[in-house]
Amino acid sequence: MISVVTRRRALAGLFAIGIAGASACTGPTTHGQASTALTGALEDAASAVETCDLTLGLLVQRRLTAAVADTALLDQIRVLEESTSALTTLVPPAELGQARSSALSALGAASAAVVEARAWVSGELGAADGPGAAAEVSEALADAGEQIDDALAQVGP
Repeated sequence: MISVVTRRRALAGLFAIGIAGASACTGPTTHGQASTALTGALEDAASAVETCDLTLGLLVQRRLTAAVADTALLDQIRVLEESTSALTTLVPPAELGQARSSALSALGAASAAVVEARAWVSGELGAADGPGAAAEVSEALADAGEQIDDALAQVGP
């Protein structure tokens, strides 16, 4: 038979584990921590979008091969995945909830634009169509960049 003292110790241990586990899962909860996480993820995403646009420009100018461009775009997809993961696990305070939603929408648009750019580079969207098609892909990247800028503005200073 288990003694009362043993039961209390076991319950105290379980309680401590539960508190530690809950702390580890919630992510940043203060306004400052959440704001920093949102800003960091959005700035990384903005950089990824700009890198993709630069990569497309260099490819159109024949200053990059398609293989190098594809690798660069794939790297940026990974950056966007990391940014998205950071925001989907973030539990911001209520006043930053809408900013997080906007940031996630912007990251979705950025991911779609970068995936479209990668498809264009690999020929799936007609890379042979030349600069005209590249301009359409570049426009999608620019639109995604604007959404990221708008989301950053919602986060504030």
